[in-house]
Amino acid sequence: MLTTLLCAWIQDIPKIQIEPSVKTEAVATDADDPAIWVNRRQPSKSLILGTDKIEKVGGLYVFNLDGKIVQHIPNLDRPNNVDVEQEVRFGNQRMDIAAVSERDKNRILIYQILPSGKLKDITGQTGIYPGAAEPGKPMGVTIFRRKDGAEILVSRTKVNPGEAIMRFRLVWNAKTKKADLRAMDRFGSLEGKDEIESLSADEATGRFYFSDEGFGVHFGALSGLFRPAGKLGAGFYTGDHEGTASYAPKVGPSFFVSCDQNKGESLYYFYARTAPSGASPLFVLSGADDTDGIDVTGEPLGPKFPNGILVAMNSQDRNFWIYDMKEVLRLAPGQ
Repeated sequence: MLTTLLCAWIQDIPKIQIEPSVKTEAVATDADDPAIWVNRRQPSKSLILGTDKIEKVGGLYVFNLDGKIVQHIPNLDRPNNVDVEQEVRFGNQRMDIAAVSERDKNRILIYQILPSGKLKDITGQTGIYPGAAEPGKPMGVTIFRRKDGAEILVSRTKVNPGEAIMRFRLVWNAKTKKADLRAMDRFGSLEGKDEIESLSADEATGRFYFSDEGFGVHFGALSGLFRPAGKLGAGFYTGDHEGTASYAPKVGPSFFVSCDQNKGESLYYFYARTAPSGASPLFVLSGADDTDGIDVTGEPLGPKFPNGILVAMNSQDRNFWIYDMKEVLRLAPGQ
């Protein structure tokens, strides 16, 4: 009876289908997670970063909005997730940065994104439990700004309750001209059967999110004790709870987006951006194959994408699909 009720509820959620506007070129082996960098001087020249998650010969790829590879950083040891933060303050300077979890090296790679969009390695002392076996390796990563810098949340593979997520301060080392990590605290427990991978932060609403893959999406406040305060999507996703991101345009509707990872057709559930615990999705977008990671921006990216984009990993073709948010909003019920 419960299964029947859940299926009926899912069917009641409005579903929209659109073709991706762009499909990127393929990575070499195993596409996993994307992040968007907005070129605020020339928005149409914004970029998408994506990981190729394979041992020893993995890489970080950079694509333009036509899906072409414009930079490739090779020979990374199982780069898992990537995130971007812009205008981070380091002393008397500001810079755009990308963080990548290099899983089998137990560290976080830090890159400065130059105004041209080119990535420059500024990784300093960023090791996380050197020598840790698989239960302690870094997976998900998200960066968020503070007034005087930035902090990073990192999820780990299967770990003891209460220690699934680590919080670090990103520190600029003036002597080495590199970015170091300073450990702060640990929190987060598994309620599902799998692991925690996806992390995201929404600074404007003061929320962080993490996907407990076999259970649901937890959220909490980007302040105080950093403890989960609510859940979304528990009990009705048919696949793993994976990518999370917030759509935050300057004008118009805003959303929190969560991925339901499925073979052949992943689903991207759109919630109210400040949805309370247990809230229902507003609508769902039919998506790519076996999507592990997503990112979304509401910033205009030139005439081609005036309402921003949603980027999703497509497993079958080892690439990333770019959805035009103008089309999503056009078809979204009530928008």
